[in-house]
Amino acid sequence: MNIHCIGDAITEAFGLPESSRWTVRLQMMLENWKPETFDVYSNGVGGDTSAMGLERMTHPERDSGLTLIQFGFNDCSCRPYGNRARVGAHEYRANLESLGQLVKARGGIPVFILNHPCYFSEPHPPQPDGRVYADKVDEYREICREVAKALITPVIDLPMLMKNWTVQPEDFYADGTHLNAKGQRLYAEMVFSVLQNLL
Repeated sequence: MNIHCIGDAITEAFGLPESSRWTVRLQMMLENWKPETFDVYSNGVGGDTSAMGLERMTHPERDSGLTLIQFGFNDCSCRPYGNRARVGAHEYRANLESLGQLVKARGGIPVFILNHPCYFSEPHPPQPDGRVYADKVDEYREICREVAKALITPVIDLPMLMKNWTVQPEDFYADGTHLNAKGQRLYAEMVFSVLQNLL
């Protein structure tokens, strides 16, 4: 079975050695669990929004089997010169719905990843739209949860898993949003723990 991971920099894990990236670690875990059964493909692109990800979903092979969908960090963020989110909440919801429906239409299984919360040691000033980035991430995560429920498709609830596994910030975050090497391993383990019950 093909497992396609589509998302932003969290999925791409840019800047880390390939062997440290969570998608590579996930492949290793799946191989140890059920050898020669799964092939994991990373289609993460740093800076991508859900709109950009939807545009990239043009090749049927990308969403056959099972597709992990992870977007939101860039969607809710404002550009330095703008006073609105790159992708508004309404459009974000519509994009996620389209992504899930597209995967289903091609015979695949969409699985939404609920983004982990931001963690900053110091309070961040509001973005140009007057809102705090971490709060917007939380809001967009709930939209993702609602879309998954409406589409009757699974979710990987990272905030809940992090809480249950008592994940410590220093073991997860590189900069408050992106993951460090240990965070990549934990991310892979949490994703794998859910996939074991789905596959």
